[in-house]
Amino acid sequence: MSDLSKSDVGRWIGRPYRQAVTELYAGTHIWDHVRYDEAGDLWVNDLRLADAVAACATPLEVVDTTVIERRCSEWMALTRAVAVEIGYAGRLNYLYASKANMAAEVTHAAYRSGWHAETSSTQDLRHLEWLRRHGLLPEGMRVVCNGFKLPPPGSVAAERTTEPADAAPSPVPPSSDGRLAVPRADRLALGVDGSYAATIVRLRREGWRIEPILDWGELPYFAAAGVPLDVGLRLKFGRIVDRPSLAACVSRFGLAPEQLASAAVAVDTAPNLTLTTLHAMVGAAEEIPLPEMVAAYRVAGAIWSELRAAHPTLVELNLGGGVPPLSENYDHAGLVRGVLTALAEAAAAAGVPSPDVTYELGSLVAEEAGIHVFGQLQTKDNDDRPVDWALIDGGLMAAIPDMLLIDKSFRMLATRGADRPARALRLGDVTCDSDGRYPPKRCGEDAAILLPEGDDVQVAILGVGAYQEILSGVRGAHHCGLLEALELIVERGADGARRVRLTPRQTWRDAAHVLGYTDETAEALVRTQARPVG
Repeated sequence: MSDLSKSDVGRWIGRPYRQAVTELYAGTHIWDHVRYDEAGDLWVNDLRLADAVAACATPLEVVDTTVIERRCSEWMALTRAVAVEIGYAGRLNYLYASKANMAAEVTHAAYRSGWHAETSSTQDLRHLEWLRRHGLLPEGMRVVCNGFKLPPPGSVAAERTTEPADAAPSPVPPSSDGRLAVPRADRLALGVDGSYAATIVRLRREGWRIEPILDWGELPYFAAAGVPLDVGLRLKFGRIVDRPSLAACVSRFGLAPEQLASAAVAVDTAPNLTLTTLHAMVGAAEEIPLPEMVAAYRVAGAIWSELRAAHPTLVELNLGGGVPPLSENYDHAGLVRGVLTALAEAAAAAGVPSPDVTYELGSLVAEEAGIHVFGQLQTKDNDDRPVDWALIDGGLMAAIPDMLLIDKSFRMLATRGADRPARALRLGDVTCDSDGRYPPKRCGEDAAILLPEGDDVQVAILGVGAYQEILSGVRGAHHCGLLEALELIVERGADGARRVRLTPRQTWRDAAHVLGYTDETAEALVRTQARPVG
């Protein structure tokens, strides 16, 4: 946690900053890729952030894809070691949940690390097609499709692959009865008519190893498509501990156990479909005590085992995601050990083999790879509270929206001055919004972060690689017209050497275009102007 209460502040004030943050973040594993050198400068692996700031200025976003590679490898090693330790007989599978971060450099890093793909929309599949066209996907890579896949009404598998024209249609004049006529939208181009389902079918016809996880109302479309498909069924699931609590579970996703049984029979009846997977996800593990997580998956294991006894093609239990990043002070091995043991016991009780287990993880893969760096514009006491302000040169609500959406805390480190005395500060951004601050108002006016003395340091916000940019939008129009940071990407080449590249920065013209400042809009607005009289 990076939020400090007033009582915490005195514990570190005046002590060397290096010592203060080492104690503050003790028990985490951020120090396996972040460190301070003898001069007090912050490094991310072999990148000194002061060098990046000198070359690129702030605000700056750093994406180190080698952290993604490392976490992918570590999670596979941890889970496989536990499976060997307890003698778990099922296979372990790994999917990157790309909804956490869809950027090309992030998804490619996960896939080249041996992980397969979990998708949520047509957009995900477009990205995979692009990667394959450029020779960037391993042969035979598996794609598991979650998300809503309801087909377009009356359609079997039609899908448009050409891009729509950019020109805006002219206004349609009113009808004879005075009603406003509305231009017909190209729903296929907008992706609102179920084309996700059609794309899955098309890719399967083209030879992709692709498997939809089916929910309510989705099965008939895939059964009628005619193409052979391995499919999964999604169980309505959540934070439960037994069958009665499952019956009371409220979730917009998944099928109740009785619906699941009938859906499995319907899959067996369809000559082109084969049931291979049950999907059951509990939720965010850091918010649920470990014994409750194990209890929930014991129920999932029992339901899977019952289904397996009736449907021998069922081999896999997909546990979903929700596992905290490996830097968190969490008993990851204990979670894996408890869940795999519970699944093995449930299968043995039913007299069926243990399921193959699939993890589909997003934050665990991507979160730690992203860092935002902001410069200090000034320090200001404002005569209000004991904690002074550090005003920074960017927008916090766009950079870390989860500080407001889900009360997420972020770790923050100074880029230099680690041997100077520590002081407590609040961050304030350059927007005109009272929520443009960290710690947020919910933490109280005395909550603070630690920075060293001096106004020449920059603030590095760690753990922004999952969801933050996706939630606030990429190359969009952001609060108060602030532009996105320049992005610096660190990648490992095929020769093993690490290299740095920059992505083109968003311009004011990019943001203006999103807001409608285009020639087409100008033509439409001109038609709204009143004409001079006489």
